[in-house]
Amino acid sequence: MALSALGSMVFAYPLFWCLIEGNIVLFQMVFSILAGGFGAAIHDVMSDLYPVSQRCRAISVGFSIGISLFGGTSPFISAWLVQATGFHTAPVVYVMFVAALGLWSILSATPAYDPLREPTFN
Repeated sequence: MALSALGSMVFAYPLFWCLIEGNIVLFQMVFSILAGGFGAAIHDVMSDLYPVSQRCRAISVGFSIGISLFGGTSPFISAWLVQATGFHTAPVVYVMFVAALGLWSILSATPAYDPLREPTFN
């Protein structure tokens, strides 16, 4: 997940230029790999962050807030950035900000102790 977030930060600007230049297939292939690398492991990582007694509530609230703030508002923020700056590549700043936030979240997360997942040595 950290590599996908870092890759999203590094390749955001070149991918937007590919999109502007009309190379949609390359954009979709690279972006799918980056998003898939993050999305494939997020559920397992999130379940490791909370103990069993709090897992459902913590994951659902955290995931819903994250999607509503950074997923649902992305088109509006991107359109505002383009209108405010006049640059068609302005949404790159937002993509890089969200990727940096994701990278910070991954690197600062500490798993909760879960006795159901701890190995027992008899």
